Amino acid sequence: MADETPPIRREGREPAIRTMRSDVAEFIKTTKPSLVSLAAERARQEAGFSTPKPQRNFRKIAVLGLVLVLAIGGGSALAYYFLLKPTVVQVPSPENVTPGALIFFEGTDDFTINPTRLELKKVFSEAQDSAALPGSFRRLIIRIRKEDGAVKVLTVQDFFKLLGVMPRSGVTDNVSRPPQFFIFRSRSGPELGIMLEARNPARLLQTMFSWEPDLSRDLEALDIIPSLPSVPQSYTDFTYRNIDYRYLKSSNTSDRGIGYLYFPVRNLVAIATSEEAIQSTIDRLFEQRR
Repeated sequence: MADETPPIRREGREPAIRTMRSDVAEFIKTTKPSLVSLAAERARQEAGFSTPKPQRNFRKIAVLGLVLVLAIGGGSALAYYFLLKPTVVQVPSPENVTPGALIFFEGTDDFTINPTRLELKKVFSEAQDSAALPGSFRRLIIRIRKEDGAVKVLTVQDFFKLLGVMPRSGVTDNVSRPPQFFIFRSRSGPELGIMLEARNPARLLQTMFSWEPDLSRDLEALDIIPSLPSVPQSYTDFTYRNIDYRYLKSSNTSDRGIGYLYFPVRNLVAIATSEEAIQSTIDRLFEQRR
């Protein structure tokens, strides 16, 4: 017997479901709600809080940003001052830079004087009285005070000016750096030495040759130059260790006098007041080359 139970009809439910879906879709389409915002709003309402105003959050963020900017700026300034700020180095004036020694000296005396002839003489008087072993060299560094109070190393131009003698242009224009003064302790006592470094050795030697008649008289103000014969005499050529020098004795019984040597390897001319001082200076110049 055939089952005559009529089939279940679903026409009425399906239209209802379609209607609900349409309403939801229309709601979402119209309002576009956020589930997160809805949940947050619901929680605030249940807790009794109202929605904060966006303006207050903006003020807090602005204040915090300003504090951060000031902190970073202050930290950067401190870092620059203590870590990155360039160190200012005080560079000494070139006029007061002491040139390196041309030979080995056992000792050095450093004098600062007013630019007068009297004080220049006192330097050599005090220097020759200082104790030293025979055969030793003692350097004299002489500085003068300028009108503005600054100090500079004595140049060859200053030397001629303080002596009060006519400058020798072949010397003043041709010496490449300040002269180096020294006291050599010979067997007979202290002797003066002056070393000059030349730009043009030939011109300097020519000037020294023409200066010979006045050399001793121009330097006698230093009170360390021996007295020469009143009758003019000529210098004599000598050679020591293949180095030429010219020398004039003060007398036949004394080793003292005045002379000068030329050391070609270093373009140096050295003036000294005894033959022992001249030859010992040559020895030192050869030792300096080693």
